[in-house]
Amino acid sequence: MTGRRVESSNRDDAFALVELLVVIIIIGILAAIAVPVYLHQRAKAIEATMRSDLLTVAQQMEVSYVDARTYSRFSAKTAPKVGGVKVPLSAGNSVASIKQGAAAGTFCLRVTNSSISTKSYYDSDRGGLRGTSPCT
Repeated sequence: MTGRRVESSNRDDAFALVELLVVIIIIGILAAIAVPVYLHQRAKAIEATMRSDLLTVAQQMEVSYVDARTYSRFSAKTAPKVGGVKVPLSAGNSVASIKQGAAAGTFCLRVTNSSISTKSYYDSDRGGLRGTSPCT
């Protein structure tokens, strides 16, 4: 009987070391692209919560002004009391009433966050949110 001989290959069916290295390199490249984008988006989200908190405190300042005819002054706090009302802020944010505005009956607020170095300002004398420009 002449039988056919099945030749076995010398190659294993598993991944070769070179193939694994190629996959690891590709994953590393994708991670190198994704991580900075994620960090930038995270910083933008924190800045958005800072602006939101500034507007919330400014609105409460205006509400308390109607009752007391004066603006509340407070140092940097994570939950400032404005007109006797505690204003809750987003995690890591701190708002301070930094000075009375240039015109009578105005105010200036500054918000900071413990995670980023950016500060945002609210100047009622100059129309509200000032971004990163300090009140004058």
